[in-house]
Amino acid sequence: RLAALVLAAPWVVAGFSCPPARHGANAAAVMMKGSEGTFLPVLTNQPPGTTTAMEVAIIAVHDHSADAETYFEDAVKAARGSGKLDTTVVVAPAFPDQFCTSNMWAKGGWAKVSQVSLALTWTGGLWMFGMRSDGAAGNEPTSFAALDAVITWVHEQYPGVKKIQLVGFDHGAEMLARWAILSPQGQNKTSVEGLPLSVVVAAPSRLPWLSEERPTLNCTTAKTTEKYSCNTFDTPKQGDFSFCDGLWNSYGFGAGGKPKGNVQLATTWQKNSAQFNEVLGKYLESQGAASTGAEVLDKKLLKRFLSKDVKYLFGAKDNVTCTGETCGSTCGAMVEGTNRLQRGLNYMGHLKKAGGAANFEIFKAAHNRLGVFLSARFAETTWKLPVRPNFLTLPRVVLSEGYDVADLERDGRIFTPQECAVFCLGTEGCMNFAYHGLLGSCHFKDKCITADDVMVEAGSDRAAWMTFYLPCTPPAIQQEYDSDDPNNQVDYLYKSTERAVLDQGAITVGGARLDRTYTVYECESLCDLDEHCSSFSFGLGECILRNKCVAADAPLVDKLSTNAKFKTFYKPCTKEGKKVTGPSQQQPLVFSSTIWGETERVVLDEGNGIANGIFTDQFNTVGQCKAKCDKNPSCQSIAWGRGLCWLKAKCLKGTEPVVDPFAHNAVYKSYFKKGCGFGAGASSDSAQPDIKLFLASPNFGGSSLGLLTSPLAAAAVACSVAAASALVGLAWKRTSGWRGAANQDRSLLMTDSYQQDAQQVE
Repeated sequence: RLAALVLAAPWVVAGFSCPPARHGANAAAVMMKGSEGTFLPVLTNQPPGTTTAMEVAIIAVHDHSADAETYFEDAVKAARGSGKLDTTVVVAPAFPDQFCTSNMWAKGGWAKVSQVSLALTWTGGLWMFGMRSDGAAGNEPTSFAALDAVITWVHEQYPGVKKIQLVGFDHGAEMLARWAILSPQGQNKTSVEGLPLSVVVAAPSRLPWLSEERPTLNCTTAKTTEKYSCNTFDTPKQGDFSFCDGLWNSYGFGAGGKPKGNVQLATTWQKNSAQFNEVLGKYLESQGAASTGAEVLDKKLLKRFLSKDVKYLFGAKDNVTCTGETCGSTCGAMVEGTNRLQRGLNYMGHLKKAGGAANFEIFKAAHNRLGVFLSARFAETTWKLPVRPNFLTLPRVVLSEGYDVADLERDGRIFTPQECAVFCLGTEGCMNFAYHGLLGSCHFKDKCITADDVMVEAGSDRAAWMTFYLPCTPPAIQQEYDSDDPNNQVDYLYKSTERAVLDQGAITVGGARLDRTYTVYECESLCDLDEHCSSFSFGLGECILRNKCVAADAPLVDKLSTNAKFKTFYKPCTKEGKKVTGPSQQQPLVFSSTIWGETERVVLDEGNGIANGIFTDQFNTVGQCKAKCDKNPSCQSIAWGRGLCWLKAKCLKGTEPVVDPFAHNAVYKSYFKKGCGFGAGASSDSAQPDIKLFLASPNFGGSSLGLLTSPLAAAAVACSVAAASALVGLAWKRTSGWRGAANQDRSLLMTDSYQQDAQQVE
């Protein structure tokens, strides 16, 4: 084991990765008391030791894949979508089946470990049954004890938490259903530490029955719908199929420990049942409780279980007959019901007969994980009063929706508008979504929509979709008066067609931007800067500037055309066929012409803000935010997201640490001026001169356009004479390396050798 500590490399197997593949910054370790040198890996969105008030702690248990990271993401998205992320602790424990150490797991996480500990591991999925972790001593912690320890850890590390809710899906739900019966946690709806505690068991494949009775044959053969119920139960008899060789009530299917009847087959499950009984008997003894030996569950434990707050969620379309091991097709599982929905509803009838409450809800889905986390029941039981802005609606989808910000995998799921709203609110950049009522499908977009946006025609093939949008203020509409009619105001903003127009006109010189993925805002900026550009085609990140003045009623390409992936963006044209340029010719450009870089998320240290540099009263595009920075000599970087804009005085390089993906400000990005602080003695936190350097080769995009005729020339500020002379020399030296590349994305595409020389000059 010591050699393994030194030589082991990170594992990425079966969904568990050590260190975490995506959320290393969220890693923490729950040290196991009484089993020194071991820990359970967890992910959490709040730093351990946080003392501020927290409304709830969600403990999300993964399925058989041991992929705690996905469940962590789902729970965080649900919290953010309910407006509760800042007051919610999300903890996702991992029950790994692979080697891991505390220093490997917590590398880059919330807290550095002082000593190396080994992660508890379970082979063969035995964590789902509360079994001991791997080891030879015979006293290793069980998965149930480990989950108990997570609850205690939450109480210790987050003393401001007001309640705890556990949630599991599929095999994670099975584990929670068994744990809820046998754990001391949750009695009278309260944790051992005195906090309100509830459990959500979502779409389990098997459930632990509380007695020897099972549904009668008429229940298991009935057609299963969400209105189905079963009220007739009986004890399987030897010789019947339901007897299952005496194993129908063995632990896992029920709460029994030993096989029933005259069983001669020494099956693996029979042997496991005896082991389960032994291990769980010791787990119960450690609580001061005890099993009878033949049965894991006695009357005292039953009474304790029925006092707990356990809620069940079942999918309305999770009624496909179980075959194989996808949802348990062994005899012990099939006598509970033939599909998950039927098993769940049979179990609800069983709970009622046992004296408990059938606390369940049906959501309109098949076997879908997100259906749980986005459901109204989950939000209501977790936060009671989620804080969400109301979405407004338009009866048909708008013609120009904006661009995709996320994709919601359906997997047979029929989503409600409310669930789509939660997903939209939990997704960075989402401002509206299109929803199809019959399909239960939604598509998430980034555009700020108002009631005045043009909808598709009533007879359109998209008319079955409707638009849900967040209240917002779109970019200020800049207008000018038509010279022939001073009362006719012309909208200055770009409009778009449903597909590319049939006659798109010619591509402007250097106007085919195919070198990288562009945003529509960048494409608008490039068209503004090109005096010959009157419209542009945009699709899949490709931006093509065109000289054609386009009318709103221009014929479109066929839906099956190769150009159908594009839309045409245009501004109104004058009667002479020239684009309406609006006040951008008399006022500073709406979009920045500076060479900008950006970080994946906002940087941890943004530096000082700037006086009068906060623009949150109306929606700002990122281009408008950059333009505001350009006009302020103290501004060197910005924080932008969801239309909100902050100007910053700090110079950034793009290599600075960024906030965690689930931090409250992770919806923002930092944008910075490239070359900021150029020159000796520059301080990264001080205001820097707004120096913009543009070098042009004799060939400009393939034509004889010199630097002085470039639309970027007006934005360039001279460097010192010495630096400029040196750079001009380099320009002659490296012309062949970057000929024609100037003005490409308003930045230089330079060869490696040119970059090295430029660094020497700097």
